Amino acid sequence: MPSAPPMRAIGPPPLPLLTIPIHKRLTRDRLGVSFMPEPVEGGALISALEWGSIAWRGNLRPGDIVKSVIIDGEEHPMEGGYSAAKLLRPACGVIRLRVRRRKPTRDEAAARRIQSVLRGMCVRTDLHVRTLAAEHIQGTWRRASAMANLADALWAVDVIQAAAFLYVERKRRVRASVRRPIRSPPRLE
Repeated sequence: MPSAPPMRAIGPPPLPLLTIPIHKRLTRDRLGVSFMPEPVEGGALISALEWGSIAWRGNLRPGDIVKSVIIDGEEHPMEGGYSAAKLLRPACGVIRLRVRRRKPTRDEAAARRIQSVLRGMCVRTDLHVRTLAAEHIQGTWRRASAMANLADALWAVDVIQAAAFLYVERKRRVRASVRRPIRSPPRLE
């Protein structure tokens, strides 16, 4: 009776490579990406992106590893950040990046959660200030329209705009002066 082959421990399959096209119109356009200088896992690790840049709009993210670049149908392997920068600066047209997106570590995931909470707080604060300004504008307009006739309408608009601007600035200064402690998530494991 033949014996069964020994069992081998098999790890998780490697993450698939993504092909991300980036449209760089002119050679002087900046991609807005920074690489780690040394090679990481056989490619160039993206260390930072400028928000709203060509690379950011192309769906690249910090932590992605660029394995190769396809320019004009020719694939160029990456041996680190220096070779990536040297190859990508003069390139223009459609550039296809072969990227391996790695899973974030626990610390990176916790940092992203904290950033998203802070962004949410900023958005809620801004919306609250805008709502207060709209209510203030409505009240000021009612008072001004009750006093003004058609000849004074432009004057009323100027008065309302000035009052609303001062009110919003005063509210922003008050909100900026209040320090709110940043609460940490319940568990960062």
